[in-house]
Amino acid sequence: MKPIPSHSWLLRHGSAVGGSLLVSLLGLFPIFIKSLWLGTVNGYCVLTRFLALEQDHLFTELERLSLYREDLLIGGVLLPLLMLFGLMWLRSEAKRIRILLITGILLIAWYYVGLISLGNARKFLSFDLLWEAMTWGIQNPEFIPQYVSPGSLQKLGILIGTILATGGLLVWFTRRAAPLQILWYRRLWWVWLVIIATYLVLIVAGYRFSFPLRAQYRSIPENMIRALITSDLSAGTYRHLDPSRLDQTYRNLTHAPGFNDQSAWFGTEKNSDILLFILETGPERCVELAQNIQDFPALRRLAKRSLFGTRHYTTYPYTSAAMFSIFGSLYPNGRKTLLQQTRQASPVGWVHPLKQAGYRFALYKPSREGFENDFDMFQAFGADPQYFASEHPETLNDPQVTTQLERSLNAMTSDESARQRLHTQVTRDLAAWQTLQRDTRLAQQQGQRFVHAFMPQLGHGPWKEVRPPNQPICERGRDLATLQLSWLNEWIDELANTGRLEQTIVVVTADHGIRLTTEDPALKTGRIDDYTFHVPLMIFAPQTFTQRIELTQPTSHIDIGPSLQHLLGLSAQPAQTHGSLLWDPKLNDRTLFFFGRDYIGVDGFHTGQTFVSCEYFNELCTTSPVMTIPDDRLYLKEGWSDAQALELLRNIYQMENRFMQQVTGHP
Repeated sequence: MKPIPSHSWLLRHGSAVGGSLLVSLLGLFPIFIKSLWLGTVNGYCVLTRFLALEQDHLFTELERLSLYREDLLIGGVLLPLLMLFGLMWLRSEAKRIRILLITGILLIAWYYVGLISLGNARKFLSFDLLWEAMTWGIQNPEFIPQYVSPGSLQKLGILIGTILATGGLLVWFTRRAAPLQILWYRRLWWVWLVIIATYLVLIVAGYRFSFPLRAQYRSIPENMIRALITSDLSAGTYRHLDPSRLDQTYRNLTHAPGFNDQSAWFGTEKNSDILLFILETGPERCVELAQNIQDFPALRRLAKRSLFGTRHYTTYPYTSAAMFSIFGSLYPNGRKTLLQQTRQASPVGWVHPLKQAGYRFALYKPSREGFENDFDMFQAFGADPQYFASEHPETLNDPQVTTQLERSLNAMTSDESARQRLHTQVTRDLAAWQTLQRDTRLAQQQGQRFVHAFMPQLGHGPWKEVRPPNQPICERGRDLATLQLSWLNEWIDELANTGRLEQTIVVVTADHGIRLTTEDPALKTGRIDDYTFHVPLMIFAPQTFTQRIELTQPTSHIDIGPSLQHLLGLSAQPAQTHGSLLWDPKLNDRTLFFFGRDYIGVDGFHTGQTFVSCEYFNELCTTSPVMTIPDDRLYLKEGWSDAQALELLRNIYQMENRFMQQVTGHP
């Protein structure tokens, strides 16, 4: 071993050694993250499949060590060395300590965010999602404890406190007499050498094995950086296709049926108004709209002349993306491409043709979520006006709102703490709902046809307890959905009394289901799941459906728009939609997609009788005849390889990118 540096060297660079030592200890954090990940059901078990080992293979200690070698190399050796030489280059002790503190806190915060995102969504965050999560947390601080536990925040505080204490000790050392500095810096130097040497021994031992690992099994820092900067906006081999050829290629690939304007239901609802009532976080598993319509009095009155999608799915478990599919009739992968452009070469969505026919399109929400540019997205779809109750305090105090608020809370619970939890959000939702009703009356008086969309937020997960104590989670969601749908009662009465109910289409659905374990710990992560994607759908069309109709084929949010256009007697433009008619039996043969790569880390699709789910963190695809894949079937493959499934998903991403290029005028 090299001799101990001279006293003068220690005095000049002792604080740099101390800073490097701290970073080398922080290098254990990504190893901790990986150990948690490998300890899950998708950890070592999945690795045996990748390596073509027996399912019950037991990894030796050295084999396990080999999985951490890159983490040790990057976090335990390379970063500390960079910190050492970087601090040595600075001559000012004050600058050294400031750089050390800033670097240490940023590192631990970065690793902490990675741990939280991996635990909640089974993926690391991209820069866009990280920024959105931070902005949403600032705007909605009351939800932070439901996503980040107090215990984890305490541990984060301890780690940051340790870093600050280390900085304080270094300041103290730099102000002591030279003999004391030399004594402690000598000890720090020896500790640093021992730790680095230990890491190097473990790394060398880990490289005794050469598993053919995919990138995802390498270092956690590398995966976190890749996720942070990854952006896939390429149109690939589809970059030169014109709209008609692109649509034909899409339909050939997915077997999506076209449109038949000669069907018996074309134009049966001509000149009707449309109300879309879109629940926030409403999985069919909890709402059970199709199975238990009798539990929803307002909808029970409409059910006999309604269509139910018993196998209806969202395209994405994220509100903005789900709304993009509902109003754009498109898979949501090109949403941000649209929002990044300053102009549109052509209209997007199914409402524009209605506006050209004289319809008014208005949107009603309790508040604006500006970080996602939803306002711009709905403006691109033609929504004008967009009403946000939180920006109209006079409406919040409207006597009709306060009266209905008290009635709603009384119907739900007598528990005062539960009433307080619900009060603010119910008030805002009701203010938006009352404004929609007033605008509806005015439009009817003026003979104005309309598309009005109501998007309450009371059901946003994690769900609040309505009937404490310890109310089961799914019951919470059902109670909140029941409360919101009860608001339709008086509105339906009014339409019936004025004779307008027969000229009104009512659409009830939800943006998505449960998507994070913080919303329900029982959620199966790392795969598509019906708890996340299966949502209710009911369409009341009194001049079309003479009896209750239950669809058995898989349907999607992308199909709602073309179906409404069809009922109104407007021809859908195939080159401007990915959807088909909800009632077309050929949908049984369509490949239907479920996306969530940038939010829950998985994409998937349904084809034939098989659901395929691909987890990008592992590049693992699994198959099952049901969407909720049982654990004992998790690793079976039936007709699909990982590469084939991922290639199909990549094709859809590239097609969507090309479509949005055309919309925004890209050559």
